[in-house]
Amino acid sequence: MIPLRALAALSLLALAVSTRAAISPACASEAAPVSRCTVFVALTGSDQNNGTVYSPFRTIQRGIDGARPGDTICVSDGTYREHLVMKHSGRDSAWITLAALRRRRVTIAPPRRDEHAINFNAKSYIAVRGLVIDGGMFGIVT
Repeated sequence: MIPLRALAALSLLALAVSTRAAISPACASEAAPVSRCTVFVALTGSDQNNGTVYSPFRTIQRGIDGARPGDTICVSDGTYREHLVMKHSGRDSAWITLAALRRRRVTIAPPRRDEHAINFNAKSYIAVRGLVIDGGMFGIVT
């Protein structure tokens, strides 16, 4: 577990979780361009949508729920008040990526203080890029 207080105000985060679990700093250029996105999320979307650029999901969790190896979940700007639990692992050659869309400012803020922002749930080959984690007791739980 990485205490959120140690990650407070971290504006860009690249977390690569694999069987070797590596954490490295990100740069703004690691935000996802539209051409790499396979699933879209926006605060103006609906979880009844199909997750396309013209019909995005409303919650990041909905995007995660259907993600498969090789998918890139692109999140539009805004503050998402949810805690995320990874459902599937990627593969060595096909990671699942959760990323801010084109250098947007995306914040994940757990609804309750005693919750985590992201729980990898023992899943592997998952990358997180360009997200801000704000609030909660734990930032990221592996």
